[in-house]
Amino acid sequence: MTENGKVENFESKNTVKSENQVSEYVFRNDDDMNGTPRILFLGNSITRHEPAPEIGWYGDWGMAASSAEKDYVHLCKNAILENYPNAAFCMVQGSVWERSYRGCDFDEYFKDAKDFNPDVIICLISENITNEDFDADVFIEQFHNLHNYLSGNNKNTKIIVASNFFNNEAKSEAIEAYAEKYNASFVYVSDLIKDKENLAKGYKHEGIKIHPGDKGMEVIASRIMKEFFKII
Repeated sequence: MTENGKVENFESKNTVKSENQVSEYVFRNDDDMNGTPRILFLGNSITRHEPAPEIGWYGDWGMAASSAEKDYVHLCKNAILENYPNAAFCMVQGSVWERSYRGCDFDEYFKDAKDFNPDVIICLISENITNEDFDADVFIEQFHNLHNYLSGNNKNTKIIVASNFFNNEAKSEAIEAYAEKYNASFVYVSDLIKDKENLAKGYKHEGIKIHPGDKGMEVIASRIMKEFFKII
């Protein structure tokens, strides 16, 4: 926290590279194609990062939960399944979109999600867009285009968007503006990083250390699920 009481923007400390976080971008189980409701998660390393031994990360789940079951995606899934045992899920790891959000080729990276037809899209994304490249108006437009693509242009698909985890105020304001413009649900999570108890423990790598740990993941999931059960 800074001297004036404001929460520091931690994005400069996120030294986890946006490249090569995953070897594929869409994860789904085709056995779930007839399930309902249908939920699609859209995110980045916080949603899923494959093993990167060179930085001390050996998981294949949301960085930096201690196990797959404790990342926010799995916690959300379990909460949903308790109420909707036939729910179907798809995950889109969108770090490639963050790097090229102005003109990303959706079909090149995300076509395997195109026919999932989600009822709800849950988003925690924006952290890998560089400050130099960030333009709020362009971001809002392209965020909408990405959601249209992933929903199959279904206007009935509900959207939940989370603020920037690393407390980038400009990005969080743009995400909230998107939510207001397109009637999406907005979840604020930027405050979590001010409490080290919400962050990863036991890592030497600076970038991993500022990702959410088990407690942070639990709070993220709880806040998202509060909105989810309002709109489903």
